[in-house]
Amino acid sequence: SRLFMSERELLVYTGKLADCFNLLTKARYIADTNGAQLDTVLLDNLLLIKGIALQSGIKIRQALASDTLLQRLADANRMLQVQLNAAYQNPKVSRDQIAALEWQADSIQKIQVRAAAASNSGLFAAAEIRPGEALRAGEVAVEFAHFQWLRNNGGASDSVLYYALVQFPGRAAPHFVPLFEEKQLARLLDKTGDDARQASNLYAAARSGELLVAAPAYGTALYNLIWRPLDSLLQAQKIKTVYFSPSGLLHRVAFAALPLDGKKMLSDRYALRRLGSTRSLAVKTPEPVADHFTAAVFGGIVYDRGDAASPSDSSMAMLPDNRLWRFLERPRSGVQERFDLLPGALQEARRLEQLFARRRVRTQSLTGLEATEEAFKALGADTVKSPDILHVATHGFFFPDPEKRRAGDSQDEHAFKWNENPLLRSGLALAGANAAWSGQTAPGNIEDGIVTAYEISHLNLSNTKLAVLSACQTGLGDIKGSEGVFGLQRAFKMAGVDYLLVSLWQVPDQATADFMEAFYSAWLGGKTIHEAFAKAQKKMRKQYKSVYQWGAWVLVE
Repeated sequence: SRLFMSERELLVYTGKLADCFNLLTKARYIADTNGAQLDTVLLDNLLLIKGIALQSGIKIRQALASDTLLQRLADANRMLQVQLNAAYQNPKVSRDQIAALEWQADSIQKIQVRAAAASNSGLFAAAEIRPGEALRAGEVAVEFAHFQWLRNNGGASDSVLYYALVQFPGRAAPHFVPLFEEKQLARLLDKTGDDARQASNLYAAARSGELLVAAPAYGTALYNLIWRPLDSLLQAQKIKTVYFSPSGLLHRVAFAALPLDGKKMLSDRYALRRLGSTRSLAVKTPEPVADHFTAAVFGGIVYDRGDAASPSDSSMAMLPDNRLWRFLERPRSGVQERFDLLPGALQEARRLEQLFARRRVRTQSLTGLEATEEAFKALGADTVKSPDILHVATHGFFFPDPEKRRAGDSQDEHAFKWNENPLLRSGLALAGANAAWSGQTAPGNIEDGIVTAYEISHLNLSNTKLAVLSACQTGLGDIKGSEGVFGLQRAFKMAGVDYLLVSLWQVPDQATADFMEAFYSAWLGGKTIHEAFAKAQKKMRKQYKSVYQWGAWVLVE
């Protein structure tokens, strides 16, 4: 029956299974002997439930093209989602009214699941091929997981433990590798606080010229927690390529930047491939070949409706030096009163236009007040295919889960901050966004200029091979059990995008532009998307000493 649940019901279902999995994993954790049979059961369970709600939604979308009933259901669901989106953001709408809309949406989703299963009998079948069967010599699949330790009386403790299941080529049982307690990793990650510059210290192996400030280096401790327990096992098998799926706080780690010693990093030893789940190795995402590509580029956006229609490159250059410096250093994310112009984003868009023109990529460039929410939502609408490449250079935002909302708080703070739905606390700013951000109502029937992850998740971007979110911290979001990160990256995957390029912290404009140019030049020049990403990282490491400048970018498959 779980196969015929809505996404919301699947999330509740997997949450209820947590205690059972916690007990099973605890038994394996304290086992003194080799538990090959139990390890296989653990891996099978992880491959079944990890991201199951996300995958169910993606499967339905894939079935849409060939089924008229599903298309009609999708239209009805889309209308309901528009109503829900407005209701979620309106504090005057009662919880009962929202619940009624959610019930209607759930009902349609369950009909969609049944219809999709009927149109393709193998659509929701559990994967019969374990990761090991899809691996070649020199490759390994690492499925990270975490669980809550149960006390002897069966109650949950405050201790969360992490482990890895390592699958080598073939059908042999996976290797169970215990790792660390979540508190240990949280303490290290919190060393950076809100200052992204401290990332250099977090990933540095020792005090050296690489550090931006005179502070301790935590990289060795980070490596010891996460990767040292795995390294000897991988090196003994002469592993060159590692497919890995993060879990919990590991979604916040830049694996490529983990230090091995004073000079080398993990990406020097292994080709790293980040996956939502290693079960996707059974059906690999196709490598997009750069041929007759189309692109949509958003950048240089004007966030006040009364401003000039489009800021020119020359007008940016005319700014006083101290003002220009403040603009260039302005983060593209975080909690802020208003969204200010990003001259670096305009320059980034201009450089991409020139690069794409040289590579014969047909490009739609949207800047100034033309970069509207309407234009964004029109990508892939109706019979129009979404662009092969979607590049968005703008402000992004993410608000953490509000622990408790007091009565009356919603009247003083905008809905993007206090909303219970994590996909409504994450999003991108487009043209004219400042009005809605300050609590004003958009005039007439126009959109408010703030596209949330919730809205993005209901777009049709199934033709998009790559979405690049050149807004800082776009890789962040709420981490929910086995479903991973609830934020922009989940939203774009739900919309049908194959690959995502997102960031874990704020990256300076110049470094961002240099990284993007290196990546696109390599990819459109004939490299695979993974080769291009690795090449861009290596080039940036030579150009910039600090991990802060290059390590934030993550390619999500």
